[in-house]
Amino acid sequence: MMNCEHKPIYTKGCLACAARLVVSARPSRPHQEAMLAYIEKYWGMDRDEVIEAIQRQKKSPNESGKTELPGE
Repeated sequence: MMNCEHKPIYTKGCLACAARLVVSARPSRPHQEAMLAYIEKYWGMDRDEVIEAIQRQKKSPNESGKTELPGE
């Protein structure tokens, strides 16, 4: 499970923070796309890497059996 020590702030270069930032833009697809573009341009992270992190998090239930997305 991807845990972030930076909550509630976002830290540049942290994959968990990048995933939380994109998830925070839900349900607006245009805002999610904008967040991914921002992360790629200013944080230097690969868009696909961030999307994979979000998908892994959705598939990985936490200890209580619930799916926990970054930022929740």
